[in-house]
Amino acid sequence: MKRYGVLACGVQDLNMREQEKKKIVQHMKFTIPETMSDNIVTMQEGLKGKTDIKHGGCGLIVGNELAMFASSVPEIVDPRGWGRISGRVILGKKDEYMKTNLAILSVYVPSPDSSDSGSQWNMQKAKMKALATIEKKATPREQCFYDVDRVITSLKKKYKCNVVVMGDFNINLNKNGKDRDHIQAWASRNDLVNPVLGCTSDTAEQLKHIDTVSDDDKMNTWIKCEDKEETQKSHIDHIWISAELQKRGCILGSAIASNQVAGSDHRPVIAVLDFSLATGHGQEAHTLHELRQRVFKFVNKKHCEIYEKKAELLWGENKMSEKIASIYERARQNKLEQKTLDDIMDKAIELMLKCEDDIDPKRGIKEAKRLIMDGVMT
Repeated sequence: MKRYGVLACGVQDLNMREQEKKKIVQHMKFTIPETMSDNIVTMQEGLKGKTDIKHGGCGLIVGNELAMFASSVPEIVDPRGWGRISGRVILGKKDEYMKTNLAILSVYVPSPDSSDSGSQWNMQKAKMKALATIEKKATPREQCFYDVDRVITSLKKKYKCNVVVMGDFNINLNKNGKDRDHIQAWASRNDLVNPVLGCTSDTAEQLKHIDTVSDDDKMNTWIKCEDKEETQKSHIDHIWISAELQKRGCILGSAIASNQVAGSDHRPVIAVLDFSLATGHGQEAHTLHELRQRVFKFVNKKHCEIYEKKAELLWGENKMSEKIASIYERARQNKLEQKTLDDIMDKAIELMLKCEDDIDPKRGIKEAKRLIMDGVMT
């Protein structure tokens, strides 16, 4: 992680007992460079105050250059203190046209498969009995999604931000059924996309495509070998990102690691984002052409013909159609950089100005006077 300059890392269900919290935080700080300050680490142990609980919990660490933009905002924690939600808000550069604030959440959704009496599922099920009827859901999973929804809604209202939600959802995307339908509805509700599933924003189509892939070719994030004859696999670790960031070309790529790390039986899920484009920090200034005040001088047929002929010539010479087609293709693949888009816009404006120069009567008069002065014309 040091090698690749990771900016944000989420971890879930890593034996998070309260007495081990400091040790886990220290490991996380060491893993990512420039993260030695407590104010950029957010941790939530399994169940606050329960030292014998060692299930669930989640943490998020923000490092490198992002750290300076996260330290001034209060950390995001599970509103019920159950260790399911942890995160930070990255304050972006102010922009009146687009959202630049970014909330990054690490989430742990409890699993119903655990028979352990001290599991997150069973402990939260017991805690839910004390909730008000209006807020209480049928299962700890539904309760978790309900509470995550409320956190996201609150963040969007307060910070006008996009969101990245990463974590162990304990819902297998490779298995068609009610659980997958549930997370699809949740993602749609919050306008989120999963970059690992492809560049389209239609999550339903992405999930349908999974069903056409053979089991051997499906992506898995959790692999456990009970014995040599049987291997359990599932895709339960996800990253969900605001669809707006995809439309703006901020999602550059995604992957699932080929191996488990840190003694876990989970494989890290990775998303590559252009944080400069997403937050506005660190963007290079591009050349701006000051447009002339528009004058309606192309009112006769001759002027229009001159303009159109010149525009067609310059458009072809500069291969503008091919460049625009390439930009569309790169945008569909989430590989478009803001600088490339700025450059093509600058070039288009430059060509427009050249077309105007050819029929600018003042420019023609000045040119004629210069030729007369040089003795070329009489």
